[in-house]
Amino acid sequence: NVLIGGNISGSSILQVTGDVTISNDSNALLTLSAGSSDTCRIDYVENGTTKVALRNSVGAGPFDDFGIFAGSATPIWNNDNLRLAIKGATGNVGIGTDAPNSKLQVDGSIRAENSAFLAGREDAAAPAHSFHDDADTGMFNINPNILGFSTAGTERMRIDSSGNSTFTGNVTAAGGTMTADTTFN
Repeated sequence: NVLIGGNISGSSILQVTGDVTISNDSNALLTLSAGSSDTCRIDYVENGTTKVALRNSVGAGPFDDFGIFAGSATPIWNNDNLRLAIKGATGNVGIGTDAPNSKLQVDGSIRAENSAFLAGREDAAAPAHSFHDDADTGMFNINPNILGFSTAGTERMRIDSSGNSTFTGNVTAAGGTMTADTTFN
């Protein structure tokens, strides 16, 4: 074991107390190497508590994934505090989940302030704004300034730029009054 600048503790082969700089005229490189089923990790530890950990394995693996964890009283390696995961095989990004099944999956609330949330035009069968367990129901943009709503993959309502609404199917006013300035046939 090698000690530089302090008292050695634990099972570390190299322990450094103080700053470490890796420098080269062109590129600096720090390589962490482990066996094919081992985890490489970098931990930021403050007063004995892991505050942030970077590791190459997320959840059950594989070991080409990357995760950022935030510490608490719970041990960092049990995934209870996962903050960000990037899956190596798919490139999927998870925030608050270690198993994202789409390009971006967030387990928690999403807030966008003073910015637009932009989505593709899409269609009634696959609306741009839909639900994780009902992908053919939602809202989509038919053409510029025309908004569509669908259920079961079929357009059910359309609102144009003049505010005119078109409904497909029956219109029911339950428990209230429906007023219109035209005659319904």
